[in-house]
Amino acid sequence: MKRIKEISYALVLGTMVIVVVQTSLFLVTKPEDKQRIPVISAANLQLSAQPYYLIRQLLGSELLEVKDQKFIQSIRSMLKRSKKQQSLDNIQLDFKKSVSIILVNDPSYKKSLLHFHAVNQEVNPKQGKHYVQIGQDVFFFPNNTVNAADVAWLKKHISWQTIAIPDKQLILSQQEDGIQRVQRIRWNQNELHVSLLPTGENRSLILSPRYFHYSHEVPAHLLARIPEDLKMRCLLVQLKRISINYENGKLTEDEQFAFAPSFEALLEYESTQDLTIALAQFKEDFPNLIWTENTVQIGTQTYYLKETSPKSLYICSDKSKFCPSGIPTLTRCQTGFFCKGELARLTSIQNTGWAGLVLDMIPAFRASKTLFDETTGIRMHKDELVLSFKKGHLVTHDFLQAFMAYNQE
Repeated sequence: MKRIKEISYALVLGTMVIVVVQTSLFLVTKPEDKQRIPVISAANLQLSAQPYYLIRQLLGSELLEVKDQKFIQSIRSMLKRSKKQQSLDNIQLDFKKSVSIILVNDPSYKKSLLHFHAVNQEVNPKQGKHYVQIGQDVFFFPNNTVNAADVAWLKKHISWQTIAIPDKQLILSQQEDGIQRVQRIRWNQNELHVSLLPTGENRSLILSPRYFHYSHEVPAHLLARIPEDLKMRCLLVQLKRISINYENGKLTEDEQFAFAPSFEALLEYESTQDLTIALAQFKEDFPNLIWTENTVQIGTQTYYLKETSPKSLYICSDKSKFCPSGIPTLTRCQTGFFCKGELARLTSIQNTGWAGLVLDMIPAFRASKTLFDETTGIRMHKDELVLSFKKGHLVTHDFLQAFMAYNQE
């Protein structure tokens, strides 16, 4: 049986190598590190990569190190399906030039698109069902049919910049209040490093980190995007800073609050008045909740609340576990952002029973849980956020698996 598996893998590997040799002669010559990428003023997030390096990394990890036959077959199936769709009218991608995934969430324009450079140049703008090509620049809209308004929108909002994209690096760009913020994502075999945006000195009080910890100054643009119909919106819209320790969650039989998280949080508001208004609005929005001096009962869960300063509110799901003395354990933070702990706790749900089987049927949840379970933790190191994987796991392989699972949505 083992011999049959070896022969089967050899056949799959041989087929893949033949396909690679036939279609990937571009890998002979390395591209320049300096790459021309789009800058779209309305984009909320943009991820830019050098496809030459990515493909070389993936070929090395999937064919020579991981050797997962089933996974290689699923990649081949996905490529065959995308080829049959012919969404790009056989436009050839220039693998030596950058590719960018762009997410736009402007109130008047909410779309996702992919930018890449074509091998052949079009003198006049060329438009297909899901793409538009201007010169060698191709903008592909996978979920939308392209019309004249999309072309006009692109011409109005796009500019260009040249940036270095070395091997084993991605460029993450975000637009915040009209300012472009650029971060670099780099990796080695079992660690992923994300450069942090400068936040300057900060001496704010945060919760002493445990479990999975996250502390951050809340950006104004993020608060503005909180949905109007979100039940807890009133507690969030005037936040200045948030600090959270998250342990896990569990499912309940409550119809209104089916999920009960185990956590503690410190909410810091812009002013004393903002805190007072937030609490008053929360009580008005949830008139059926049971309140005491320092607790509120939501379904079967009782939360402990305490104003730790004129502008700060502390909340926890279990006073005996998180705050037995009635006073939360705090520390001083030197930076505007801090993250540390076990990512696996974010998808840890207790007492799921049959519901756990339902959750595992959701590709996005299953992919996140699998990815997080394969990490040893996340930490801060100098000016980077570092995600470490367990021994035997490869960054490129685990993230590609997660991408493939999300692609099932």
